[in-house]
Amino acid sequence: MNKKIGSLPLILSFCLLFPLTAQADTSADYVKEKEFSAYNEEENVPEFEQHIEKDGVDYTLSDIKVKTVKKTPVEETKYVTKEIETIVQEGESFNPEKEFTEDGISYKLVNMKQEKAEGINSVEQVVSGYTEYSYPVTKDTVPKTKKVTVRNSVTGEDMEVDCDLVEVVANGGGWQPNSIDITFYNVDANMYTWGDITVPGMEGQEIPLAGYEDELLRSVGADSSSRIKSIYWVSDSYTDEEGRICRNARADIEQYVDYYRANYTKTVTTEKAGTKYIASYEGEQKIKSTTDFKYDRIAKAYYQESEKSVVPYVVAGIGILLLIILIVGILFIFSKKRKKEGK
Repeated sequence: MNKKIGSLPLILSFCLLFPLTAQADTSADYVKEKEFSAYNEEENVPEFEQHIEKDGVDYTLSDIKVKTVKKTPVEETKYVTKEIETIVQEGESFNPEKEFTEDGISYKLVNMKQEKAEGINSVEQVVSGYTEYSYPVTKDTVPKTKKVTVRNSVTGEDMEVDCDLVEVVANGGGWQPNSIDITFYNVDANMYTWGDITVPGMEGQEIPLAGYEDELLRSVGADSSSRIKSIYWVSDSYTDEEGRICRNARADIEQYVDYYRANYTKTVTTEKAGTKYIASYEGEQKIKSTTDFKYDRIAKAYYQESEKSVVPYVVAGIGILLLIILIVGILFIFSKKRKKEGK
């Protein structure tokens, strides 16, 4: 029986104190919030009034809570440069682009310089020539170089180029004109002799050696590839230094010959005068930082009505505590009295 009475004050005290604690954790009567941005999670937290009045009611600040709703990487500006070289021929003009976009970067012209373009812009010109031969030749029997005069495609002036032998090729054939000079010596004034052949020398002999064309060709070593076109007198009768009566004739002939051609060539490089322009550009590139961020946040201030401040709760708590002490004292006295009666 004594143990039950002794524990009763403790149970009663706990039951009375528990409502006091629960009652002290009441929700806010009014909430005010502010949106703001910051570049870290400690700065720019807004301030709230300690006391506000709304609809005739006074409220007191009891708490502030802040949370992040969005985290965004900060965009950084990176400056990049670019140079573009352009070679322009002498006499031509050049106007660089003032602005252009490449790979998402907008560039603007900031500077341009120029310099002479030597050894950069050149033109190759192939020069060729040939020599024709009307008799058989080979690479070993013709000159190894040939001077060829051509107009330079860059300067417009004539130039002499030593071209190198490339090849010797057959180049068809054709009839080449030639002639044979013939002198007749007389037996008497009416008859003329040419070797073992005697021809009439009387007036009216228009074609000397008519009928003896093959003998005439053989006399000069010509073969069947030659042909006689005509035979005619080229002088009247005359007496030579030895006192012989003579007369001259000529035979026009054609000889078929094989043609050969020796080909020559040379590549000539001529520097082309011009100007090299160097345009310098600067651009801005936006990149997202991996270390710096922008935080979009919300701060909430919690207010309670001023009359619901903790002072009334503290007073009520003290009153309850005194009541508990009184009850415990009464129970204690009652317990002692019971003990006396039990004796």
